[in-house]
Amino acid sequence: MLRIKFVKLTLFLITLFFFTSCAVGVRKPPPPPSDTSGFTFYSASATSNVFVLKEVTSEFSVEDIVTFGDSKKEHEIWDAKVLKKIAMPDNTWVVLYHGSKFKISPGSGNIQGIAIKGSVGFEISPGIKVSVVGGGSSPPPSDTSSPVVKLSGYTSHSAPATSNVFVLKEISSNICDPEYASGSMSEFDICITSLEFSKGDIVTFGHSKEEYEIIEAKVLKKSESGNIQDGYIYMEKEWAIRVLYKGTEFKITQRPFNLILSGDGNIQGIVLKKAVGFIISPGMSVRRVR
Repeated sequence: MLRIKFVKLTLFLITLFFFTSCAVGVRKPPPPPSDTSGFTFYSASATSNVFVLKEVTSEFSVEDIVTFGDSKKEHEIWDAKVLKKIAMPDNTWVVLYHGSKFKISPGSGNIQGIAIKGSVGFEISPGIKVSVVGGGSSPPPSDTSSPVVKLSGYTSHSAPATSNVFVLKEISSNICDPEYASGSMSEFDICITSLEFSKGDIVTFGHSKEEYEIIEAKVLKKSESGNIQDGYIYMEKEWAIRVLYKGTEFKITQRPFNLILSGDGNIQGIVLKKAVGFIISPGMSVRRVR
């Protein structure tokens, strides 16, 4: 009789343990912290959201959550790219990211560009550590076919929500990166000045997912005579370009290196099939999605 009670008690305890395990589940250890990090290359204002990082330990990815220095504020990455160095005629090296050129010093290690959602919120000094603290998306499957040609540019002026005519500057493409080209400045110049948005292209503005069809696109060429008609002229004393498109004149303030890169294909006027629907700020990215 005592043995029967002992067996019943044992069966009861085994059953209880089984159902408790199913209800609670096996606790998994927390994932190890990411060791992805890098250091800011240049100073940046509190409104900045684009950064070039040096001494990157492993690649940053879209949707990674990062912190800057000792700040606990978290920022989500919406664009991340490994940057290849370009040799300059004076034996220095530069990288290009989001329409800007950055001079790279020797011993900088792996270089990567990142763009975060929103502004960083405080002034950034060179050498601030940027660390991944969470998030991250799965890397895309490898593709051995020819690279997809991605085209983008930046709005050169403010515009109301009712606008459908825009002048774009700093038009560039992934095929112009040294990853796909030889890395020489002569071939890079040829590549960057041969890019065009075209009628029928579908584009997006900034972070918006709304898509717009281009019904007219025109490369704006430099006027040699000084009389512009759907084109542009340099105003060297002001580091600016005067642009005329669709009867409207725009003044584009340029940094010196952008004047060098502003070839025939780098400034373009586009007309959308419909109004953009929200206020446009200068420097907003315009991307061709198909």
